[in-house]
Amino acid sequence: MANTIAILAWGGFNFQGGYEAAGQKEWLSKCIKWGSDYFIGCHTAEYELIGQIGDGYDDHAYWGRPEDMTMARPAFKITSSAPGSDLAGETAAALAASAIYFRNQLDYAYAENCLNHAKQLLDFADKYRGKYTDAIPAGGFYESWSGYNDELVWGAAWVAKATGDQADIDRAESLYTEMDAGNANPSEISWDDKWAMTFLMMYDITGKDIYKAKVDAFMNYILSAPRTPKGLVWIPSSEWGSLRYAGNFAMWAMQAGRLGIMSQEAFDFAESQMNYILGDGAGHS
Repeated sequence: MANTIAILAWGGFNFQGGYEAAGQKEWLSKCIKWGSDYFIGCHTAEYELIGQIGDGYDDHAYWGRPEDMTMARPAFKITSSAPGSDLAGETAAALAASAIYFRNQLDYAYAENCLNHAKQLLDFADKYRGKYTDAIPAGGFYESWSGYNDELVWGAAWVAKATGDQADIDRAESLYTEMDAGNANPSEISWDDKWAMTFLMMYDITGKDIYKAKVDAFMNYILSAPRTPKGLVWIPSSEWGSLRYAGNFAMWAMQAGRLGIMSQEAFDFAESQMNYILGDGAGHS
């Protein structure tokens, strides 16, 4: 959920004109605020964040309407003694992105509230390190396969983008080095693996070639990835939900193209994937 809000806000402030042209900006704002309100409500103390409500096994065994669910809905949290740097770092990213979005909507008070929570959550993620699925029983469904290194850097990069402070940029770069991010070679973009998006954010906030090289390499990877006969990009993870990976690649390509990374190729790729997903001349989506 935090990954979703971060990406929605990111697209919202970089491509606001598209939402306005589609008549969807009001709904976008409501969606981002709903998620941000939820995260703020879950941040119940400086070093405490509610990360799951409900039992995963009971939830996955139920196939009816949410309104008809009658089973117990226990709440689980991460704390200083049972940390979850991936969860806290990702939620920091979401709230920092929301802060930028609502600042652009001139809602300065709400933006500042989002940013204050984002800063606290990043500090929580960094000071008390651990994988959230060691603290919350989500491993059977939403295991943190990639660990928390990527979310720590991703969250720090977003806080740095939201503040523009050199100290925050320095912190993001320090964490990037500590987490050995330069040797990360992602093959997907997902709720679990943030490395490709992190490369893009680090280039965005610094403009440095060291990060641009990682962005260029990932762009070349997705542009040369195999396609189905109808043109859908296909990677090994695609068997778990082909359109979500294609959609994530398209999102990333749009953001990269906006930063001048192979812009025409990036935009053409993104358009081709969205056209496929919408069924435009490509058969069935």
